[in-house]
Amino acid sequence: MRRQDRTDLERESPSGNPQAYGCRRYILCQLPEGETEQSQEEKRLELLEIHSGTRRKNWDWEKILDLCEKTYGTLRKEINTVSKVIFELQKAKDQGTNPRIPSDVDINDCHIAKISERWPFIFSWRSTVQHFHQLTEFDIYSSIEDFLEEYGDDLIKFFLRQKKHEVDMKKINKCYEKFSNADNKKGLKLVTILFMLSEYFDEDSSKWLARVDEGITVDTFSEKYDLTAISSTPMVFAVGKVYTAKKFYVAVDKAIETATRTFYEAFLVSFAYYYICGINYPVEASLTMDFVQRGMIGINPKKGTKTQCRKGTRPTTAVSSRLLTLFRKIHFQLQDDESEDVDMNVAEFDRLREQEADDADSS
Repeated sequence: MRRQDRTDLERESPSGNPQAYGCRRYILCQLPEGETEQSQEEKRLELLEIHSGTRRKNWDWEKILDLCEKTYGTLRKEINTVSKVIFELQKAKDQGTNPRIPSDVDINDCHIAKISERWPFIFSWRSTVQHFHQLTEFDIYSSIEDFLEEYGDDLIKFFLRQKKHEVDMKKINKCYEKFSNADNKKGLKLVTILFMLSEYFDEDSSKWLARVDEGITVDTFSEKYDLTAISSTPMVFAVGKVYTAKKFYVAVDKAIETATRTFYEAFLVSFAYYYICGINYPVEASLTMDFVQRGMIGINPKKGTKTQCRKGTRPTTAVSSRLLTLFRKIHFQLQDDESEDVDMNVAEFDRLREQEADDADSS
């Protein structure tokens, strides 16, 4: 029987493409109405002119975001080509095989930095958040903000009750209580929870956050720090101490791409890069990132994962049992505390676990 033609929605969210994991509009089947390749190029050049020819404080963000929205499909086509090459190179390195790169693709041009040269606003936090929304249909800014407001304090209390990590959890919380105030509480609550997640899962927080000396700028960064030595995965750099820093940089594919004034904005951008650029979570921080994905934002695909495979292991599509257990513990703890309206996506995780069991039985 002939297979039915796929719908535009199915083509825009290819289930068999690992880079498209969690994405709803990974590619666009057609340009917006009234748009041509020429008009798209004109809009790209207009964005370049704004970025290079207008002072930052005078940028018209309403216009910029409108242009970014209208050129979304063209930008995705370029990003997808680059991310595919990066993915294949990493896969070949992990497996000790030759990368499968199309003969008409120049590997030397396949770097995220090349994208930023042609589309500089994609790495400004406002347009990054908008692009992530178009790509996944999730508003990362408000999703994490709502999570912190509703569950943040209770989650910190939960981690403080964990006897195995009691000393380190108290140290983390002490910094949070000492430095948080009305102006920076949201970002510091987020970094506190991320530190506690890393501690709970025995993961390496240096895979997503590092400190650099005060006074470092984008221009002087590479003079003091070897960016080629860091991972290609997204990384936040705090200028000075994390809890008191007033500037943060975000790197991806071994290049500084974004500067922000708050950790909240920096982390949102860095996390969005995993999806925008089709990058897997680092193994050493995968459970922490998976918690952000599923618990804070609510991205819960029926199958697949963004966790890198450890060398010598087979790929898996299963949600980690440790992550499921943590969610269930948090759920029951909050119920014991008589919190109202507790869900923490537990029903969704139960569905995922049942799906995995069915898949295992059928294989």
